[in-house]
Amino acid sequence: MTLDLSIKQNVESAIKNWCPNVTILKKGEARLKKVWKFENSSDFIYGYLVGQMEGYIAGFIVGKYGKVPTAEENREIRKMVEIRAIEIRNVMLGQEKNILK
Repeated sequence: MTLDLSIKQNVESAIKNWCPNVTILKKGEARLKKVWKFENSSDFIYGYLVGQMEGYIAGFIVGKYGKVPTAEENREIRKMVEIRAIEIRNVMLGQEKNILK
């Protein structure tokens, strides 16, 4: 099954709605570093957000179609998120700058 327009629109929504979570993640950064032992917080937060977006979209498919996405659909989901990497990073940077103000 090729993913339909409503799923693609959810990717757009996820990018805009998930990235403000940077503020919440930044506040807990010290605790997160102790648990996850990461060096670069921006890379960690980016990976976290991308994983959350992919999981959200997979959940949307389960809710809409009543089935778990196939391996092919998961690859398509990942590609949909990956091609927006620069957009995601730019939204994150904007959020991080707001935190520093």
